[in-house]
Amino acid sequence: QALEWPPLRRLIWKYWYEYLARKFQVNEFTFMNYGFFDESIECLQLEDSDEPNRNLLGLYHQLTEGILFEGKTVLEVGSGRGGGASYIARYFKPGIVMGMDRSKNAISLCRKIHSNSSLEFIQGDAEYLPFENNKFDIIFNVESSHCYGSMKLFLSEVHRALKPGGFFLYTDFRPHAAMAEMATLLTSVGFDLLVEREITSNVLMALDRESARKEHLIELHSPKVLKNILGEFAAIRGSKIYNCFKDGSLVYKSFLLQKAKQFTSANQPVAAL
Repeated sequence: QALEWPPLRRLIWKYWYEYLARKFQVNEFTFMNYGFFDESIECLQLEDSDEPNRNLLGLYHQLTEGILFEGKTVLEVGSGRGGGASYIARYFKPGIVMGMDRSKNAISLCRKIHSNSSLEFIQGDAEYLPFENNKFDIIFNVESSHCYGSMKLFLSEVHRALKPGGFFLYTDFRPHAAMAEMATLLTSVGFDLLVEREITSNVLMALDRESARKEHLIELHSPKVLKNILGEFAAIRGSKIYNCFKDGSLVYKSFLLQKAKQFTSANQPVAAL
């Protein structure tokens, strides 16, 4: 349930994100996720330019906690407006961060507003990753997969593109019944499930803290005919999505997964992250 979508739905999402990237070319709108808040987010040391996005950066912070990025080859699938990939590149000292998105307008926008020597953006399809096998040390995917046509195809591609021992950092929401199937699907393609964490209440706290700012941005930058649609899309307080998180019919989870290390005939690891 809600783990596979017909092609028409994927196409609608694609054109929606193309429209958003073309229409809203404003620097204060570099994240599109619902955010995460707890006490640790309040204590994050951020650059002044990142302060307005503290709650939205929180979703990346909780997902990456404890993972060593320094010198690693990193991919974000579904990089959107690039705020998350930029955050990883600037704060975690990876060797390279690649942000990949299906929307050509989003990629064009990212190349305009983000500048970092270890950061690059390319267009690509999450279900057919344009990379060779065993390329990345870390792949992450933040609040994007609910738009994909086939979760199994996507997860299989992530598994293929990861190096042995590599980590997949994944967070998204689903209806309650569909989320119950997620852990089984994640392990069925070959991942070891290291951490599974429900974060719905933390996402709700972030939505509460962000609601007024989102309403202001929508009022400032969107045509009148789209204000209600964008309010629902942004899950502002009182929207249908916000209420579904509140009543538990939508569940938000965070996962840490690892691709198994390869072994020699003597049963000794040949690679380690």
